[in-house]
Amino acid sequence: MRSRRRYAFASADRTVTSVHDAVFGVFGALEVLVPRRVVDFWFALATAESEDGDVELADRVYTAARIEEVVILAWLLARRRNRAAAE
Repeated sequence: MRSRRRYAFASADRTVTSVHDAVFGVFGALEVLVPRRVVDFWFALATAESEDGDVELADRVYTAARIEEVVILAWLLARRRNRAAAE
C-alpha cells in the first residue's frame, strides 16, 4: 500500500512539474522575443494613475502578492510532507 502511495505522489509531482515548466517556458520565450510588450502589459496591469497624474501600484498588486505567497508556501509545505512520507 505504501509503495502505491509513493508512486501516486511521484506521478502527480511530475505532472505539476511538467505544467510548471511549460508555463514558465512560454513566458520566458515571450519575454525573449517581445520583452517590451510583456513588460508594458504587466506594468499597465500593476499600476494605476492617481488624480494628480502620478503612477502608483494598484491595490490589487498587494492582494495578488499575498495570494502568490500563500500558494508558494502551500506548495513548499506539500513538497516537504510528500518527501517526509516517501522516506
